Amino acid sequence: MYVSTTGSVAIGDTFFNGVVFKINSQTGFSEPLALGLVDFEYQILEDLAIDPFGILYISGEFGSPPSYPGGVRRVNADTGERLSDVGTNICGPEGPTIDEDGNVYFNTYLPCFPNDGIWMIPSGTTTEAIQVVNPFTVVGQGTDFLTKGTLAGHDNDATQPEKIGIFIATVINTSGVVNAQRLIDLSSNSSLGLHQPMGVAVDRKGDIFVSSANTGKILQFDPEGNFIRDFATGLFAPRHIAFDMDDNLYVSDAQVGIWKITPDGNKGEGPIWNFPGANGIDVE
Repeated sequence: MYVSTTGSVAIGDTFFNGVVFKINSQTGFSEPLALGLVDFEYQILEDLAIDPFGILYISGEFGSPPSYPGGVRRVNADTGERLSDVGTNICGPEGPTIDEDGNVYFNTYLPCFPNDGIWMIPSGTTTEAIQVVNPFTVVGQGTDFLTKGTLAGHDNDATQPEKIGIFIATVINTSGVVNAQRLIDLSSNSSLGLHQPMGVAVDRKGDIFVSSANTGKILQFDPEGNFIRDFATGLFAPRHIAFDMDDNLYVSDAQVGIWKITPDGNKGEGPIWNFPGANGIDVE
């Protein structure tokens, strides 16, 4: 399991900004894999994913205001070597998710019209990203071929009211479809009374799991976006989430660390890794 962190991290007597840890999900043993992945204090690491070739793609806010280009960090998951950045043309990349062919997809996090939407970096390349889904969000974060953000666009002619939720947006190769009517509404006005969805993950059955940072729980929806249940509650501020091959869900929880939640929703007696700065997460 790989976890990105926010803030300064002490390794020995030295502090580093932007650290990725490699963690044994069974024992909780951790070791720093990559250090100093951000250049300035205001830059942060967000989510990450590992591709079939053992390369970690790490999104975050790496650019400078007001444009925040910055690109996507890459790290060799075996050696910790920092590789060249990719997707330097993406404004505020978030996500990422990787398809079975190794193509890497990102959503935009910051309002950078007309560069919002979903972007792809073709498998095995270091080229600039290709925009595969046209602009449709104001602010969003994406993973597992789903993206979350606001329904209204940037222009003043947007006819639909702003909502915060999960768009069901499947991306296939170099084309993508976003149906704005297929939205899991997580705005404060919805029946669920939530907002600030952070992590999105899909289990082997196709059910959609969403972390709610403001209410400390994980929600479960069916593949069509119908609410099933509160999958896990009593968390502090859950952020990014990822499943392993046995459908155990791993959750980065701000100010706490990493939780391992079994398929029946049992999170045990405490986190498997105590680290308040845990943020992005992926499981091999």
